[in-house]
Amino acid sequence: MAPRQALILALAACLVAAVTAELPTLENPGGPPFLEGAVFNWNASAQTTISLGLVANGSFSVSGVDEGGLFSVFGRYLSWQCGEEAGTYTTVLQFEYMSNVPGKSHGPKQ
Repeated sequence: MAPRQALILALAACLVAAVTAELPTLENPGGPPFLEGAVFNWNASAQTTISLGLVANGSFSVSGVDEGGLFSVFGRYLSWQCGEEAGTYTTVLQFEYMSNVPGKSHGPKQ
């Protein structure tokens, strides 16, 4: 039983190190101020909404249907900056993806 506990502690230490790894910081902290409120993803060919979500105070949550299963993505914006072309931007975010499709849940990601 002791080797199993040591392995679990080692894995926990690796996860903590990975999650606390330093990420690049862009020009502005948090998320873009123009990303606030309800969001949706529209499939024009199928004439249907495939995901709905909310962006508020630098955090986001989106849920929908993907490859025959349900999914949810939630996380927060860490930093952002304007892109080189008008209307574009780059963000650094931390998120978690969950799905009812076997093997498709991931998280947390940075």
